[in-house]
Order: sequence, then structure tokens, then C-alpha cells
Amino acid sequence: MKKTFPLFLSLLMSASVFSPVIAAESQEETTGGCVIEEATAENLEGEYGAAYEAAGYQATFTYVADQEDDIAKIEVFGDFQWVTDELAKEFVGSDYSEAIRILSAYEYVEGAFHTGYSNPGGAGEYPEGICYDGGFINYTMTEVADDIYQITMPMPAGFYRYEYRITDSKGETTLIDDPCNDFGYTIEENNPTPADWSLILVGTADEVSETEAYAYPIEDETKQGTVEKAVIKTYLNTDQDIAVYLPYDYDENDPIPYKTLYVAHGSTENEDTWMIAGALSNMMDRLMEEGRIDHTIVVTMDNCVPLNNYEDDVPKNFAECLIPYIEANYNVSKDSQDRAICGSSRGGQMVYQMMSEYPDLMKYYGAFSFRREMDMEALFPAETVEALKDSYICLGRGNVEPATPAMLIKYNDLIELGLENVVLYDSIGAHDWGNWRSLYQQYVDYIGWTEIE
Repeated sequence: MKKTFPLFLSLLMSASVFSPVIAAESQEETTGGCVIEEATAENLEGEYGAAYEAAGYQATFTYVADQEDDIAKIEVFGDFQWVTDELAKEFVGSDYSEAIRILSAYEYVEGAFHTGYSNPGGAGEYPEGICYDGGFINYTMTEVADDIYQITMPMPAGFYRYEYRITDSKGETTLIDDPCNDFGYTIEENNPTPADWSLILVGTADEVSETEAYAYPIEDETKQGTVEKAVIKTYLNTDQDIAVYLPYDYDENDPIPYKTLYVAHGSTENEDTWMIAGALSNMMDRLMEEGRIDHTIVVTMDNCVPLNNYEDDVPKNFAECLIPYIEANYNVSKDSQDRAICGSSRGGQMVYQMMSEYPDLMKYYGAFSFRREMDMEALFPAETVEALKDSYICLGRGNVEPATPAMLIKYNDLIELGLENVVLYDSIGAHDWGNWRSLYQQYVDYIGWTEIE
């Protein structure tokens, strides 16, 4: 049975996400959560006033612990780190071999772009209470009252994800989402996902870059699509979760069938990740509103549970179970030229496997930000290359991510095979969702499904 619910992230602006209380004298007076507001005069005049002034906004995170919890330290981390054009140039100039220096929220300067996971290292001194663990900057929260932890930091306009890292007296850490800002990720017991993420939108779409604006919901709520969740049977007769974005005007009786775009997540993620952290529903609403894509549904799937063998199980299940299910339950075309697939990180590897094992199944392929070495001769023998000659392949990479050089190699490998319809797109960002949202938008333009045929 399918379950339908709106997933356009306008909930980000509701009181349930932005708790109205940001400071308290006692636990009873606060419910925790995150509050976004314009930078206060006190912070503008304080030690990090320049960062607050450049950001324009500030975020206050409050975590309320249970009295019996064993807590030595609580940190908040996520996409709260930035890179300037100058630091990006230094990183590229090092041939991507050096660790990129990223800025904390308290070092933010106007024009810097925010990133997620970046190149391990990050040489440089950070303000007290901030540490860089080789992937994210961690911000230590202060216990402002009994069992109440809090931190305020500069926060420029943008779409961010975050979670809490709780360290106990034994030094063991646990990752959790914000209990007051839970977006309902599907977490199965055997899914390697360490924690789901909480999300915040800061400012308005007019205050961010053109590509970042697509993470914000469109104003016309009547044109916001919906997402259906469903469970299908794999070829091993196990259950697999999927999610399906339907445009606002989806009509199961439309005489013109819809096109289908399949989107694959990376390691330790699931069918919800692109829909929520990737803001895919918001992006599709805006892309359709602007006429950049039309008459299309989008499908995401959980490629970690129960199947996570990208070289065998995942492609086989995709071809033999997922596509037949979609085409039996939705008004979509069964023509290969009306199917497309893309994937980020390890999802890019899945795209390569689909090209290799089922070259006649799709017309369009998009692979973003993956470094895994591929045996091109084994993957693409002569007959497979011939079958892909009429396909269109789009590769993509961020400017400051470890996968950047590898994607150029993969592009050249495909050209050397004799494939002509191959492009390599660049984006701004690291191994993160801002980068992948930008690449997704470029991929949609590359496909060119702008008119109903």
C-alpha cells in the first residue's frame, strides 16, 4: 500500500521546527530545537561581530537532555563550514593533494560558500570549542542550565542539515538528529546510516545563489508536488522502500504517459535522503514552474537495505523489480528514451553498473562525485559500448571535493571507449548536497524534457 504525504519542506518554517524559545532559566521553560533570527546587536558588537555582520542571521541550537543521561560533551555539526574562492584556488593548485582549509561559522566572510564533507585535514587553528574531525567542523555546546545545552553561531542564508554528537563519560559517541526537528527519515535496524539529519532553511531564496534557491519551496502551494512512499518486493522476495515524487498535476489517466527519472543515493543513505536532504521535491516544483522539465515523475530507492551489493544485487533489482513496479503502478512511458537515472557518490557507481549490465534500459545517465576505481574493460566490452552509442552520459563534480580528479579520469575513459555523447559538469562545493543539487539541475537541463510529446 502506498502512503501519500506532502514533502515540499515548507514545514521548515513552522513553529515545530523553529522553537520559539532560545534561552531559559530552567528545563521546564524550553523545548529545545533551533531558532533562526537576524543577528543581534550584542553579537554584532562581540568578538565575532564581523562574521555575524557578514552572515546577517544567527542560529541558536538548544538541546534538552534527560537527567539520567551520561553526557560529557555535546556538539552540533553539519553543513556549518565554508570555503572562500581563495581557499578553493589553493586547494586546486595543490593538485587536490593537500587538505583544504575550511572556515567555521565564526570565521564566515561574505561570498564564502558552504560545504559538507570536505577533504580530510583542514589545517589551521579554530576558535575555542571548535574542532575539525576530518570531515566536519564540530561546535561544542555550553550547558547554560541543568541539562540544557546551547550554542549560537553566525548563519548566512542557505539550506543546511545538522545533527548532534553526544560523548559520554567513557568517551563513546552517539549521533542523533534534533529531537525537536525530526524529518522522519526511514531508519531500518540493519541500515548502516549512523543518524538521520535535521534541516533548517535560513533567509529566503532571494538571498542565496541561483542553484541554492531551488532548495526553497515555491510560493504557489497549489503547484507543489507530493511524494508517495511504497514498499516493493525485490528479486529475492524481500521488502525494499521507495519514494515517488509526483508533480502537482499528475493524472493517472493522462493519455500522454509521464517520463521517469530514477535517482540513487550514496553509501549509508536511503530513499528519503534525496527527497529530504537533497530537497528533490522542492527542486522539481521549481524546475517545473520555470519550464525546465515537464511531465516527469522521480523515483528514489533504498540501496542499502536489504540489498547493498552495487555490483550485482542493486542493478538486478532495479531492472527486474523496481522499473516493472513503477510502470505497472504509475502512468509512465515504457520506452527507454523516456527513462533516465542519476546518482551521487556511490550512487554514481550504481549508474555505471546500470550502463554496463543494462545498456538498453535507459537513454540518459548521470553520475556525480564518485572516486571508486572501475575496471573499464570488464564493465564496457565492445558490444556494451555499441549499445550505449545512442545514450547520453553526464558526469559531475564539485570544485573542492576529493572526487574531482577522479571524475575527469572517468570522463576521459568514456571518451576513449568511443562514446561521443558524454559531458562533464562542474559545480561549487565539496562532497555535499549543495554540490549535488546543482549537478542535478544541470542534469535535468541536459536531459531536456521540457515539452510534452
